[in-house]
Amino acid sequence: MGDVAAMTEMRRCEWADHDPLAGFGPRRVARFGASDAQRLMNDEGIVRNRAKIEAAILNARCLLDAQREVGSFDSLLWGFVGGEQACRLVDDHVRGCFRASRGAASAGR
Repeated sequence: MGDVAAMTEMRRCEWADHDPLAGFGPRRVARFGASDAQRLMNDEGIVRNRAKIEAAILNARCLLDAQREVGSFDSLLWGFVGGEQACRLVDDHVRGCFRASRGAASAGR
């Protein structure tokens, strides 16, 4: 989960003409090499932590490997639970609760 947080933090620092991680396209990020990692280390618009940058590049490569192996990342994840929801989701929020209204909005109710 730390790598996702790192990528999110790097993405948060993006400007209109500033896209250090190639739009988060895994195919593009997976092709990043040492010079790209160094370019990112010199980019003041993102969190400059070599381990996080290298993890983001490696994760893009692993994502592509998983897609080749099982067809999609979604298929890989659902494969852990046999394609079935592992638990019954329950909306136990009280009416009027800010989370209940947020959940209803996202569910299109």
